[in-house]
Amino acid sequence: MTYHEATAYLNKLIDYEKQPSFQYDAAFKLDRVVALMRELGNPERGWPALHVAGTKAKGSVAAYLDALLRAHDHRTGSNRGRRGGRRNTTRTGSPSSTC
Repeated sequence: MTYHEATAYLNKLIDYEKQPSFQYDAAFKLDRVVALMRELGNPERGWPALHVAGTKAKGSVAAYLDALLRAHDHRTGSNRGRRGGRRNTTRTGSPSSTC
């Protein structure tokens, strides 16, 4: 496949950002995930966490939330995963290892 064929294919895919009337709540349901968490005893409720997800601005949002929480004397930490570079601990926010 050539570069032009690949870009033509990708440009045919739906770009949800360009569809202002797209109904996310109808298309992306979490019923199965909620059922799974219920079966597992809702482990996500066992500790306070903020999960920042999406395709854009995750780093900025995470940094803003980190600064906001630290300004109010909360201990924070982030795990930016393999693509984000340095990993941090979840308790103190101090560097723990490099990916």
